[in-house]
Amino acid sequence: SDGEDAVLGDVGEIWVRGPSVARNYLDGAPLDTVEGNWLRTGDIGVFDDEGRLDIVDRKKDIININGFNVSPVEVEVALAMHPGVSTSVVVGDLEDDREVVVAHVVPRPGETVTETELVEHCRSQLSRYKVPAHVFLHRELPITESGKNVRRLLGRSA
Repeated sequence: SDGEDAVLGDVGEIWVRGPSVARNYLDGAPLDTVEGNWLRTGDIGVFDDEGRLDIVDRKKDIININGFNVSPVEVEVALAMHPGVSTSVVVGDLEDDREVVVAHVVPRPGETVTETELVEHCRSQLSRYKVPAHVFLHRELPITESGKNVRRLLGRSA
């Protein structure tokens, strides 16, 4: 966030610049650039041991729990390790004026899982602040025509 280069293995926002990077939107409004004409992409990435950049999340999807950043993807990976989980989407939601982790889970066909069981599973896989405060079970989750999950349609009330 301060513009310093990330150390190998650290997660950070991807900034790009170069002759082929646009400086304005089509209507002429300026893009979110910083000193030196770096474009802030809003993507979160990490370099692996071989110097390859992996995109792991979107900055706007990051959940802030008491000053700690929680990547929804990290919680989704933990949930995917449970044998009864088919798919999940993790979002941040407000509860008593603070952000909490909320998981929306589709069980595997024929499997029975409970919210309590999934929270306990996450406790065994994640730091305490990353564990979902709430888990909601669904038959299906909203997706786009291209098959991507629609996070903005999910929250505690979904």
